[in-house]
Amino acid sequence: MGYETQLLFNCIDVPQDKVFPLRDSARGAYADEKCPWSYILENVFLESTDEQAIDLGLSEAMTEELKSQFGDDCVSVDKLVPGEDDEVCYSLKWLPLDGPSGKWYEAEGFARWLAAFCRFGQIYQMSDEEDGGLWGWAFQDGRVRELELHYKGRWKKATPLGNYGEQIDKAE
Repeated sequence: MGYETQLLFNCIDVPQDKVFPLRDSARGAYADEKCPWSYILENVFLESTDEQAIDLGLSEAMTEELKSQFGDDCVSVDKLVPGEDDEVCYSLKWLPLDGPSGKWYEAEGFARWLAAFCRFGQIYQMSDEEDGGLWGWAFQDGRVRELELHYKGRWKKATPLGNYGEQIDKAE
């Protein structure tokens, strides 16, 4: 048995000067059998501000999927020329090949690795189980911090009727 979750990527900005170091590090991690989160890399790619999909070349399955979804707008990261267009920015995207839910056990390790290449962004991990857990990591200039969702305030009485735009009355 395992804990089914979804990973949600939000605005993960990879500066142009970090694209090739990200590629090299990702290829090393993906090939390293001891890296516990390397399987997560099978599901990521870059997207440029001009909506071009950039294949990191880690898995044949992802290469095929990107070509089927983006066609001619999919290029290999190896075809990029560093510093060619200073206006182009890149965003790391998530395209899980086996569906949105999975057992992403080592997502925190992946997030800590990824932070070294990001200017900003977040990854959220959302439980598909009944507990409804939500947590994640935020990135800023090579740093990472944990995010969590927790209760705030008191329980408030809910009513089935009334003005739908009004604030719920009082706390119990």
